[in-house]
Amino acid sequence: MDDHQDLAKNAELAVKARRLWAAVVLTAVDDAIRFNRAKIKRKKDWEDAAKIKRKKKEKVEPFKPERDTGEAQIERWANSPDGYFVLRNAGVEPGKRVTKGLVELVRRNVRLTYALARDGKHGNNQDV
Repeated sequence: MDDHQDLAKNAELAVKARRLWAAVVLTAVDDAIRFNRAKIKRKKDWEDAAKIKRKKKEKVEPFKPERDTGEAQIERWANSPDGYFVLRNAGVEPGKRVTKGLVELVRRNVRLTYALARDGKHGNNQDV
């Protein structure tokens, strides 16, 4: 009887550990999405400031965008040893297909913590 209880307890702990690692994956994707949104906001802020400077006939410095994107960040993370470790522990077999899927999630720009909310209230929330 104890052996069955120990097996059940170990299986339950394994499921909880996988969920914890899956939360790390979701957080990595959300961080990449947040990075993209912040980058878009910085460009919009620059454009607004440039309009004001042009009206005042002041010199406008060119916008210098960051070279990195959220898509590149998540792709680099998924292909890194750390990303590989986290994905494996989350129960996901790392590979090109998984990396491509993570990049597509970032490209869609919907934060996963909202998209996967049980109550569905935040599914279309685009706030940072």
